[in-house]
Amino acid sequence: MRKVAHTIVTNIAFLKEKFNVLIICGLHNKTLAEYITMESYALGAYPYLWVFDEKFMLKHAKILSENVISVLPKHVHSLLVNSDLIIWLSQFGKFKKYPTNVEKAMISFWDNVYEAIRSKPNLYVNLLSPESIKIIGIDYARYLQSFIKAVSIDYGKLRKIGNFIASKLHGKRLVHVYDTNGTNLTFNIDNRHVGIEVGTLEDCFSSGKECDVEVPGGEVYVAPMETSANGVLVVEEFRDYNIQNLELHFREGRVVSFKAERGINTFRNLLDNF
Repeated sequence: MRKVAHTIVTNIAFLKEKFNVLIICGLHNKTLAEYITMESYALGAYPYLWVFDEKFMLKHAKILSENVISVLPKHVHSLLVNSDLIIWLSQFGKFKKYPTNVEKAMISFWDNVYEAIRSKPNLYVNLLSPESIKIIGIDYARYLQSFIKAVSIDYGKLRKIGNFIASKLHGKRLVHVYDTNGTNLTFNIDNRHVGIEVGTLEDCFSSGKECDVEVPGGEVYVAPMETSANGVLVVEEFRDYNIQNLELHFREGRVVSFKAERGINTFRNLLDNF
């Protein structure tokens, strides 16, 4: 994890000397956050580690007013706006533990945090809690190894691959997605922007582009025309909801029918509430 922290600070964040760096984390990923803090110090930056204590908030949730919880104090706002870079690890281990009123207040608080830093370079480090990983049926040790491997890559090569894929989409109209599992879907991307996330903040500091980057990163994205999707999309597994082999049939951008080996009622409820 120390090596991962070094990669994040040097190869992804492109951290500079005397940068004011705010590192936000939860208790479950504090170790990585501490390593990132130490690597920031080593580069001559000025890091500040903000550890959100979820257990404290949960313990006192019944006596704390939601009006108090939702407020972003001026001194905290000052810390946010005076930071040159935000490295934001997931701050919650299991958010759904909170009572509904407290949950809404917490969402409001963190929305205010995001609004204060939205114009700044942001790295979102997606290291989830052991509890969250266990719920979706993944071995945590295996998950950590996958996370480390996904972060420890050649970012120059990642940029080249992203540019190559994007070049194949630029100027195109029809996209056809298919595989051996049954997916056979077409949609229109005519005149839609094709974006590239190269996995680092390098472009942010050089041109002001791509200043919100996820870790692990690397993405080519484009939004289809809303009424253009036709065909079949097969999703093998949706672990968050225990849905398996979901088959969606699209006509003019809408799901007209679906079936699944497991979790069909769960998906029906999701679709009805969308």
